[in-house]
This record gives sequence, structure tokens and C-alpha cells, in this order.
Amino acid sequence: MKRPIQHVFVFYKILLQILTSFEFLIIFITAQTIIWLFALVFFLAEHDINGSVNTYFDALWWSYCTVTTVGYGDITPITFLGRVIAMMAMVVGTGIFITFLGLFTELLLENENLIEIELFKRRRRKDD
Repeated sequence: MKRPIQHVFVFYKILLQILTSFEFLIIFITAQTIIWLFALVFFLAEHDINGSVNTYFDALWWSYCTVTTVGYGDITPITFLGRVIAMMAMVVGTGIFITFLGLFTELLLENENLIEIELFKRRRRKDD
């Protein structure tokens, strides 16, 4: 029963390494910038026409929902430009997800030896 817990600790250690890595920081900042820019352009295109977009926060909410492919449907684009922005946000959101997944996989594979060493150390401590 203790073995799965050992794996969780090793996974947590690697996840912490990923979240504190320079690559993650760059990707995260880039993704946030893109999301906020999509919100700005969407707000400028829709705020006078679309009754659902009254504030920049409404556009930001729409941007996060669209980029993460949640798409609640409470705010939908009406204008041609708004719909083009939405399509671009969907494609970019998929790319952001794939980039995070690729970074996670890369660091996990790089740390494969670390995983084995950490599990070996934990087993030795258990045996002592």
C-alpha cells in the first residue's frame, strides 16, 4: 500500500520542478499575454454591438473560456471579426495545451533516472 504513495511523492517532486522551471515560466507568460490580447481585440470588436460584452472583464472571461475550450456559451461573438478571433483563440488554445503537455513530457523523460533513484532511496529507507 505504501508503494503508490512513494510514486505520488516522486511525481510531486517532478511537478514542482516543472512549475519552477524557466521554460514553464516563459510559456505561461506567453500564454497569458496571448489570452489577454485576444480579450482586448474581442472587446474592441464586440463591446458596442454584443450585449453580452459590457466590460473588458467580460471579454477576458470569454477569452479564457474559449482558449481552454470550455466554451460556456454565455458570451458568443456576433461580428465577423469576433468570430475570426474566436477561431484563432480555439486553435491557439489547443497549441498552448500541447506546448504545456510537451514540456511536461520532456521534463518527465529527462527525470526518468531521478524517478528510479528516488524510488530506490525510499525503498532502502523502508528496509532499514
